[in-house]
Amino acid sequence: MKRILTLFFIALLPASLTPNRVKAQGDVYVSYQTFYDELSPYGQWISDPQYGYVWVPNLDDDFRPYFTGGHWVLTEYGNTWYSEYSWGWACFHYGRWVYNDYYGWVWVPGYEWGPGWVAWTWGDGFCGWAPLYPGIIWAGVGYTCPDDWWVFMHPRHLYKPRYLNHWRTDFIHGPQHTHTILQRSHFVTNTYEGNGLKYFAGPRAEDVSKATHQPVPVYHLENVSGKAADHISGNVLSSYHPARIEQTNKDGNSPVPTHVMPASRPVGRPENVRTNWDQPRPFKTEIQKENPGWNRPFIRNSPPYEPAEPVRERPVAPARQPEYHNPPVRSNPPTRAPSPAPAPRHR
Repeated sequence: MKRILTLFFIALLPASLTPNRVKAQGDVYVSYQTFYDELSPYGQWISDPQYGYVWVPNLDDDFRPYFTGGHWVLTEYGNTWYSEYSWGWACFHYGRWVYNDYYGWVWVPGYEWGPGWVAWTWGDGFCGWAPLYPGIIWAGVGYTCPDDWWVFMHPRHLYKPRYLNHWRTDFIHGPQHTHTILQRSHFVTNTYEGNGLKYFAGPRAEDVSKATHQPVPVYHLENVSGKAADHISGNVLSSYHPARIEQTNKDGNSPVPTHVMPASRPVGRPENVRTNWDQPRPFKTEIQKENPGWNRPFIRNSPPYEPAEPVRERPVAPARQPEYHNPPVRSNPPTRAPSPAPAPRHR
């Protein structure tokens, strides 16, 4: 089912027509070739007639973006996705995700960095989020996607690992009640502004703290150069962002994946998530004919972050609180990935 809501969004050009670069820290440009090269070992690139080159991760069918292999962490940029995948720096902070019943979850590259490209809701005792699909920038007013894209979690589990376990506990009546919770929720329109950037930040620390009766730590987001999964140490979340790469390939040609398959069928518009996980996606069956090792088991790049103490006993980190603004106004996309946070400005 799809929830019909009042839409307010900004249409973007198809991914194949968007600027072929990503701006990183220090005003340096990073070619899409970085995406193509560094993600190739972990999935398959496909040439789609609408979106251009898109990527299908080599993961089990129950994978969900912004759900599997990570969790939310509150930083000075708002709610920021912490990923256990070595490729998480790209697919959860750039571009968009879309679900197709043939391929499963498909990532479409993008040039704009963000703490996490999702829509947020709050209400009926739950915090909810859903991935944004290609072609829009969410403006906080409404979002239409298949109901089963939404994940709802009690706020006490928002910043804990292993969401699947908490989802089953919190959502004992099953995902079929997603539509009801959506109707009882409101969109979260808090925004972060700083250093010329603006993001939808998700729930405020004080809202989560009020719902859980626990302090919410705020981490400092630090840019690191090594290609690895995100890492938390003390009150610092270390996340990789690419080093300087030329805008074009050395031969002057446009970036192209080394190994790319033609699309057996167009990715198209968002579809409902497949629930019969015992039956593999058709694409997985197709690609295994050419590459039998493609469906290898996922090996975690780093152990999931486990708080040493219960959250209620952990002192609040001294990092700056996110600066929120309301109502949200979004004009031009940000032009660079995060640099050290500016001093908060309050209006």
